[in-house]
Amino acid sequence: MEFPDHFLWGASSSAFQIEGAWNE
Repeated sequence: MEFPDHFLWGASSSAFQIEGAWNE
């Protein structure tokens, strides 16, 4: 499976932001 870079970056950014919100 191949994904465009912007898709991977978007998923990573969303996951990171969600984790940060939960941590705080």
